[in-house]
Amino acid sequence: TPAVLSRGANLVLELVSQNHHGATGQSLQCSFETGANPAEIFFPMTTARKVYPDLKMVSFVLRSAQPLTLEFVPETQSAHQSAKYGQLYQARRYRITLRQPNWQKITLPLDDGTDFYGLRVALPARTSGVFYLDNLSLN
Repeated sequence: TPAVLSRGANLVLELVSQNHHGATGQSLQCSFETGANPAEIFFPMTTARKVYPDLKMVSFVLRSAQPLTLEFVPETQSAHQSAKYGQLYQARRYRITLRQPNWQKITLPLDDGTDFYGLRVALPARTSGVFYLDNLSLN
């Protein structure tokens, strides 16, 4: 499993082969239970713009067996370094509601001019759930 960070939530990550979406034959199952408000998960994807100069978006597919609303923040390296846990980020936030157990492709634009650092997921306070993530990629 990847080096995923979590604050304010108990998180269990598992690669599962049932109902996967991508060509690898596995999806990342993220089971969480929040113990604080706010709670968040951070998927680091350190990538320098000089390596990918035309980087414009991050894309991934998501699904959840139960209705679940998550908030996503594509985060730059400078935003990550200046961010304080629990404070609102200056970056754009995207609220996505998963209503059915089908895979949904999500594409989020990246701010220009800085290095993309990773994807932050804000979780609803005092709740639990499971979501599945696959095909996380930079475009």
